[in-house]
Amino acid sequence: MYEYLAYTAAVSGGFKEALQADKVSGAMLDSAGDIIEALLNGGPAEDLSDYKDAAIVIDLYISHLVKAGQLKIVHFNILKAIEDYLEDDELEWEKLAENGWTPEKRHIVLERAKGITDDSSWKTTVTKGLSTNDNQQFWEIKRAARYLDIDLWPTISKRINANPEDTMLWFDVMQLVTDKDISSIIELAEKTIPLLTISTGPANEMGLGEKYKYHQILDTILQDLGKFPGHGTRLIETGLQSPVIRNRVMAIRAIEDWGIQHTSDEILRVLETTSRLEPDQEIKEDMRRMLANVQSQ
Repeated sequence: MYEYLAYTAAVSGGFKEALQADKVSGAMLDSAGDIIEALLNGGPAEDLSDYKDAAIVIDLYISHLVKAGQLKIVHFNILKAIEDYLEDDELEWEKLAENGWTPEKRHIVLERAKGITDDSSWKTTVTKGLSTNDNQQFWEIKRAARYLDIDLWPTISKRINANPEDTMLWFDVMQLVTDKDISSIIELAEKTIPLLTISTGPANEMGLGEKYKYHQILDTILQDLGKFPGHGTRLIETGLQSPVIRNRVMAIRAIEDWGIQHTSDEILRVLETTSRLEPDQEIKEDMRRMLANVQSQ
């Protein structure tokens, strides 16, 4: 929602004028950060490149951060996002000079941001923060850890083994897991997800809500399982027989990524059976195409 409202708030809400004050409150600084980050994220609405006061506002924001001191990890992340924007050579900087981004201003603001984020103490702060139980804080800490090249796998692995029903955590798991650990992760997934309960046959379910928690976990795993040929055969079979449309789509994609040489005979048998029951015409055609490719080899 912020992305839709940020530009309007910046242009019509007295944003620049508020930051031109000698001193701003902590709440105002947080709101300013939210608006700037939303503008940086872009999207369907206008973004930072459309904002005529972009350079002066971001410069003022950094000035207020410096004055405030005791910066939080969320501030670090916003500053790193600003750096990413200013270092993006694909942007039309000649045109963006109209927003105040002259070469000199761009360099000055970039160096001011780096003057804060290059502080070595951030790495210590973020590493300590990895033990937090606050989900919102942990999300910000993960972002910062990636900027700082901190290995998140030990933390994520420990968390998922302690709480394997955390649907959001499985996304991190599948982003970070390597060949070395994928077997143990698949084993954990198979113990966590009630595979037989999910394998009720193809239908047109969207899979939304708490009722579909395990389908959502399965979906998250399947969408990255293509990186690990031969691992997670039972999960793919379950996905093919799930009533949730996206589970079946992700299972098919994983098989395509694996290639026939890594696809078991049992998966092919399940694929053939479900192709006859599949209610979605497009998915049915994908299944039949895959089976035809197998038969032609």
